[in-house]
Amino acid sequence: MRPKLRHIFLILGATQVIISFYYYVSAHTTYNVLLIAGLITATSSLVFIWLKDTMRTKCLWTVVAILLAFIQQVTEKSSIQQSTMWMIQNNEEMLRDVSMTLISKPGEILLLKNSKKNSAALFTTKEWKKISNIFQKTDIKLISKNSTRIYYEVYGMLDSRVGFSCTYSTSPTDFGTGLKTYILKWNY
Repeated sequence: MRPKLRHIFLILGATQVIISFYYYVSAHTTYNVLLIAGLITATSSLVFIWLKDTMRTKCLWTVVAILLAFIQQVTEKSSIQQSTMWMIQNNEEMLRDVSMTLISKPGEILLLKNSKKNSAALFTTKEWKKISNIFQKTDIKLISKNSTRIYYEVYGMLDSRVGFSCTYSTSPTDFGTGLKTYILKWNY
């Protein structure tokens, strides 16, 4: 049996869905496009297979589709972690600078990409430039800080939040000098 175009498109669509999760955090818009295009391609290909192929071929390609869906489910978590790791590694210096700036400020802070409201008095021009820079160069839409964690949100809608956080604590190596050194730990 020689694969036809509909069989190839089923595999390509499913592969697109699997690959899309590598962009889940690092490029969320790309993730959405790949996911939707892959789902449409794979689903329509499977429908054409069910309409045009023999019973034996239908069963075989349905099993292939189920196997590809299983592979996607198994690899999803590690793909998302890899995407988050890429986001942090590619922007590590900017993230560290912004994190240290936020840690130096007292209290809880909430920053939105398109709003400088309530932030002008809290940050110097140089500090706000660092924060604006991270908003412009990444997909980060929101940054929030509390007493132990800074959360960077890439996507948020109703009850769905996509992002990563940085927990921080004072270094035990200050030896009573009063100098504050912070340990940053990325969580994803």
